[in-house]
Amino acid sequence: MRSQRGQVLPLAVVCLFVCALFLYFAVSSGQLVDEKIRITNAADAAAYSAATVEARALNFAAFANRAIIANQVALAQALSVASWTDYFADLWLNLDHVTERLGDLVPPDDLVRWSELQATLVGEAYATAYGGVDPRDIAQYVNVAAGAIITASDLASRGLQLSETLVRESLRGAEVEDSGARQAALAREAARISEPEAAVSIVPLSHEFDRLVKSYDGDERSRLADVTRRSLDDFSRQRQWTLRNLLGFLDSRRMERTGGTDLRDPDHWVASDMLTYHASGGLFSGSTDDTLATGFASVGGAPLSTSGSDEYYLPALFSGLPAIQDVRDTTSTDPKAGISAYVSKPRNVGPGRVGPGGRLAVFDGAVPGKGVAALARAEVFFERPDARADGREERGSTFDPYWRVRLIAPVGLDEAYAAGRQGGVLLP
Repeated sequence: MRSQRGQVLPLAVVCLFVCALFLYFAVSSGQLVDEKIRITNAADAAAYSAATVEARALNFAAFANRAIIANQVALAQALSVASWTDYFADLWLNLDHVTERLGDLVPPDDLVRWSELQATLVGEAYATAYGGVDPRDIAQYVNVAAGAIITASDLASRGLQLSETLVRESLRGAEVEDSGARQAALAREAARISEPEAAVSIVPLSHEFDRLVKSYDGDERSRLADVTRRSLDDFSRQRQWTLRNLLGFLDSRRMERTGGTDLRDPDHWVASDMLTYHASGGLFSGSTDDTLATGFASVGGAPLSTSGSDEYYLPALFSGLPAIQDVRDTTSTDPKAGISAYVSKPRNVGPGRVGPGGRLAVFDGAVPGKGVAALARAEVFFERPDARADGREERGSTFDPYWRVRLIAPVGLDEAYAAGRQGGVLLP
């Protein structure tokens, strides 16, 4: 028994060596896993942040486009008031004749409207006779005020166009290494929060933002013009009514009020108002057509626009509808744009090759064996937070600020780009 003492010591030494070896590999593997988790998170943060910048640019364009439309509607309202006031001033010039024609409609088929028109004529006559008010002077004051509103609305629209252009230009060139483009800068900032040594590149061929968005100017402004027309209020869009003689079965006598404001083309707004009298005595009697009052105002096509009468002048500047940013394919039901980030850094852990697989199996950096890298891709897409009240499908555009971001799997172009950066090493 005494001769066997101490024989377990060599076995213990071997066991300790094996345990130390396992501990070394465990620590090395843990460091590698932690490093790969951090570089993967950095890539996800970079791609998501870059896509968020582009989504915000689209949402900003949507708010700017809505503001442009609101300014155009305000412009149309001011132009409508100018034409409408010129019309009432012209009505005063023909006051006696209009009163006579209004009497021809007794009994009227609409007593309320007949009374309103009669009260208007009496009010104009009273204001002129006893108040020293000349409706033509009032019309000119209104034209000057309307011209100021029109000019301010046009300048505001141009300012909004400039802001859209500046935002769009700040996103160009993101694919260039160390680019100052806003999404590239934010991608680097986001990646370096979790991995300070990270180098971030935007994958050029799979970046789709330029293919999603374009500037609409010139004749292509028809889409903005159509949305603007449909956004007009009822007063601006159409101002009309018809007042008839209640005994129309004996003869036809009626007074028609027509008018409205329209964007004739992207560079011209036109407003008009007219009151006419029509009478027909039947088969063997002639017909009468009298123009009792008119009003007209237009802007566009010249530095200073005019009204339709020599009595009034409309000092207004309108340079046309501005250019806007919108999706390139307006027929697409699901417009989207992806952006991918390639993130790499030098390897800090030892030479152990034990590592994870699957999502964490990111491949080596620019120099194989001396760095780690990861790919991530995010997508900008259009989605309303709730369904439309009318049940209609809404396509993505820069007229509604519902652009959002999500992470998606990298595409083949991303993998090819990364493999090229790593000497041909492909993704697992």
